[in-house]
Amino acid sequence: MPLDDLSCLVVACGLGDDAEYCSGAGGQVTAFDLSETAIASCRRRFPHSPVAYVVGNVLAPPAEWRRRFAFVFEANTLQTLPAELRPDAIAQIASFCVRGGTVVVVCRGREPDDVNVEGPPWPLERSELDPFTQAGLTQVSFADVVDDEDGVRRFVVQYTAVLIAPST
Repeated sequence: MPLDDLSCLVVACGLGDDAEYCSGAGGQVTAFDLSETAIASCRRRFPHSPVAYVVGNVLAPPAEWRRRFAFVFEANTLQTLPAELRPDAIAQIASFCVRGGTVVVVCRGREPDDVNVEGPPWPLERSELDPFTQAGLTQVSFADVVDDEDGVRRFVVQYTAVLIAPST
């Protein structure tokens, strides 16, 4: 997916692979993680990268990130949060996106009646992603896939910010 100079945000970037992919696709990337160690690792792994790697918390992001990014990528973060924190995290993620921008979410998935839910990670029910639409995003696509590499069920969802997300 060409990002053609779009402002991009990678949520909870870990060791930076997704951020570097977005940068390689032409995006102007900011990537953050709660872990100072992860951010230091990104900087060591990619010393000449144009990606802005910063320490940050999805539940308490900098105010200047609100409605700033045309492309927001979140993979495997929501599933690490307890269920009671997910709606706030989702509202924050939605608020990063400019009107007309794109948010892509990848997370482990499960059925509502699945009884074997130990974690972390805690797989999400599809309905647990509803706060994205409540925050002003419109779902463009939804895929329920099984990862060929590890056999894990994942939801891959694309949203567009049709409305400006409400303040949180």
